[in-house]
Amino acid sequence: MTNPKPSIHISWTERATKGLHSLPKDVQAGILKEVDEIKKCDDLASQYKRLAGPLKGFNRVRFSRYRAIFSTTKEVQKNGKITITCSVLFLAVGIRKERSKKDICFVAKKLVDKGIFVIVE
Repeated sequence: MTNPKPSIHISWTERATKGLHSLPKDVQAGILKEVDEIKKCDDLASQYKRLAGPLKGFNRVRFSRYRAIFSTTKEVQKNGKITITCSVLFLAVGIRKERSKKDICFVAKKLVDKGIFVIVE
C-alpha cells in the first residue's frame, strides 16, 4: 500500500508577508514559485533543506540570495483510511547576507531567542 499524498496548507506570519512584499518583484515571484512547488510535494522532508545550528528544526526555500524560512507540522488521521495533513508556516523572508544584522537567518534566530518563534522537532 502506498502512502497517500499529503494535503498541504500554507500560511504566512505577518512578519513573513511584510518581508516578502519588501523584496523586488522578481524575487517575490521566485519565492512564490518555490512555495507553489511545496504544494505539489509528496515529502517535504526530502525536498526542502532543513536548517542546522541555531535554526535546527526549521526549513527554507531559496531564490538566489533570498530565503523564506518555514516550519512544518504533520498530522496523520486514520478513520478507515489514512489522511495526512501538512501545515507549512512561513515565519520570515529576506536576504541571506552573512555577518549582517539584516541577514534573514540572523533575524530569524533573534525571533527564536525572544520566544516569538518556537522550534518544534
